[in-house]
Amino acid sequence: MAIAGGAGAPHVVTEPCSGPGTTTAAGPPMGLFTGASCASSYGTAMGSTEVQRRHVLRRFAEFADHYPGLPLYRAICTGCLRDPDVASLLLQARPGQLRPVLLFAALHHVVLQNPHTRAARWYASVAGRDRYIAAMLGAAAADLPDLPVTLLELGASAGLLLAADRYDLTMRRDDGDLRLGDPASAVSCVGEDRTAAGDRRPWRLPAVTERIGVDVNPVHVDDDDGMRWLQACLWPDVPGRVELFAAAAAQLRACPAQQRPVLVAGNMVDDLPAVLHRHAGAHLVVLSSWAVTYVDRDRRALIAEHLGEQARATGQPVSWVSAEPVGCVPGVPASQ
Repeated sequence: MAIAGGAGAPHVVTEPCSGPGTTTAAGPPMGLFTGASCASSYGTAMGSTEVQRRHVLRRFAEFADHYPGLPLYRAICTGCLRDPDVASLLLQARPGQLRPVLLFAALHHVVLQNPHTRAARWYASVAGRDRYIAAMLGAAAADLPDLPVTLLELGASAGLLLAADRYDLTMRRDDGDLRLGDPASAVSCVGEDRTAAGDRRPWRLPAVTERIGVDVNPVHVDDDDGMRWLQACLWPDVPGRVELFAAAAAQLRACPAQQRPVLVAGNMVDDLPAVLHRHAGAHLVVLSSWAVTYVDRDRRALIAEHLGEQARATGQPVSWVSAEPVGCVPGVPASQ
């Protein structure tokens, strides 16, 4: 999704670990993680409220129902539903983080740190969204093809998406494929263009003059442990994600320091105005990918307000390219 506007009128454009477990054919018993280091304190979880525990269990049940194509994580969800004490480990997370994906990432991180643990055999990563971000970047700039852009990512982590225009990208179309980015890049991504044929316009990626990422805990690409945690957040059941992540990280490490994104430690809502003020480009393109979903619902609209204020104050176009869950971004109906 994108908010674009010169003259200040934004518009939408879119797109632990321990405890008994039960062995299943689709995934590991939770007990396989026993003995591996995991930053958790079971006592704290036991002190949490029963209402929170039921909320967490409901989240695991919903995930299992919504993602039938992820057998490993569905099996972990099933194990957590059978053993609520394991699911209760999530109750130690800070507000807004009580999500199954956090436990999945913690378990994956344990496996990446301990590849010889018995649970590792269930993780293909031990034995990408970039294409769509780049395509929407082209769409956001389609009516301003000659205007360079400043890229600003919310929840940037290590800033790998900020280099989307430097990857080898192919969008499949029934009337001929669209190639974007750098064909020499080792990061090769293929996606599907679902735009109606009559609505398609010729795209080319704009020149990017500045790349900035905002994150509460940004990760430097040379921080091995931090990058391992980001890899742990990938879903190992999805083919190709680990390989794309590794290739993108390697490409970023090979970049000269002056060509790497500038990562700012800060809150994507409260600190956004200051970042916008310091980095006002001719065409500001803001990216977010599964980041705004972690912001409290009643505060998400503030992001759009800040971007609208930036457009009005500078008279320059501002776009918001979003790859968030349905119904997450203000102004985009849940039915889209």
